[in-house]
Amino acid sequence: MRRIAILLVPILVGACLSTQDSSLTLDPTDTNVAGSFSLASINGSSLPIIAAVNAAQETDLLSDTVSIQSDGTWTETSVFNITVFPGNTASTQVTVIGGTYTISSQQINFVQTTGGGSVAFAGSVKGSRLTLLYGGSQFLYNRVT
Repeated sequence: MRRIAILLVPILVGACLSTQDSSLTLDPTDTNVAGSFSLASINGSSLPIIAAVNAAQETDLLSDTVSIQSDGTWTETSVFNITVFPGNTASTQVTVIGGTYTISSQQINFVQTTGGGSVAFAGSVKGSRLTLLYGGSQFLYNRVT
């Protein structure tokens, strides 16, 4: 059950944060998109972010890194703090998902193929910034390498 909950965190994070805006757009992407990018904000909110909470536990997103390779693949590594109630016992969990991407219509078209399910979403790299649009939310990343 915990694995399923963690895989749904991107959806839950977007749903829990401020307003979702289905009119979000992307800048035309640079042609060289390869690099490693660290999550700076979701819908304008900085990390850490409460990703999910219920009577049994709270899941906080501590960090998230997307690595885009020049061979058309990508991986995302997320680090969560999970606090179990009662007693506030905390643990750290790392999840890794990945997939493929193509560039067309001036955007990056990502498809998740590993880590649970198949999900498609769009993004763009402009200078040192990666922007992802997922579930009506905007995820902004800063280039690390």
